[in-house]
Amino acid sequence: IIIPVYNGEKYIKKCLNSILSQNYDNYEVIIVNDGSTDNSKEVIEEYTKNNSNIKLYTQKNGGVSKARNSALEKVTGDYIVFLDSDDYLSKDYFKYVNTYLKKNKNLDILRIQANLVDEKFNLIGKIDGHEFENLSGEDAFKIFVTEKMFDMPCGYIYSAKFWKNHKFKFVVGKIHEDFELIPKTILLANCVSSVKMYLYNYVQVSSSIVHNASIESRKRRVYDQLSHYDSMCSFINSSGVSNSTKKIFMSFISNSIIDKAKELDGNDLNKYIKELKLRKVQKNLLGNSVPRFLKKLLVSLDIKLYIKFFVKR
Repeated sequence: IIIPVYNGEKYIKKCLNSILSQNYDNYEVIIVNDGSTDNSKEVIEEYTKNNSNIKLYTQKNGGVSKARNSALEKVTGDYIVFLDSDDYLSKDYFKYVNTYLKKNKNLDILRIQANLVDEKFNLIGKIDGHEFENLSGEDAFKIFVTEKMFDMPCGYIYSAKFWKNHKFKFVVGKIHEDFELIPKTILLANCVSSVKMYLYNYVQVSSSIVHNASIESRKRRVYDQLSHYDSMCSFINSSGVSNSTKKIFMSFISNSIIDKAKELDGNDLNKYIKELKLRKVQKNLLGNSVPRFLKKLLVSLDIKLYIKFFVKR
């Protein structure tokens, strides 16, 4: 269980208690304190005193990707679970997951569903997905795309062998690191399942960077995602997946960076549109249904007009 922590003292107790209260103890918790300036380290140390399977490592602040990558180097278990320090697990997370994995030992990836909860831990929504068993990575990816894929790593349990064989790493120094890595893991998997169990609790923190971003922060988010798009284009061309999957993949990432334009206005938006045109993203959009055909047509004719009237802000 990998937990990156940066100034998480407000929620880390809830997070760790949700692990310790599980009816299962064959696990190791790897916490990376990413240069916290609050009392996160001290709070966690109280847990490590009485729980030998909780390991704490501290590093200079380098971001969530660097923290996760550091933890991944220390993994000794058979499966990898990502948990954010302000989120928590449902009561029977490990009991259910362990039972399922014992019956399906060939799985590379198991997807679970998530609850959305407020800062008082009240249920306010769900991140839902289809239930299926033992699909190839390509087939699983096609399903995830149609349901607007839950692309946070916390939504998946990974085979450690699968992860290490492919030498997956989160991109350091970029926001939206999940956007680039998680689709790759799914496409390269031999066997993926998705269960209709809401086992992860995703806390909606109103004070987070997502809710209170400056103009410069929003620009960075947009252009970091554009950088991921460029890397993903290189990846898909050498991935060995079928042409039909490549088209779906390219349409997915192209739609994502087009919709990201909602973060920008004025000259910033005009500059970003030039970047989209340079990449000819409109050519990647699927037109295999009436709504998709109309969207592709409008984006091709006037991408700014499409963003202005059809991209929700």
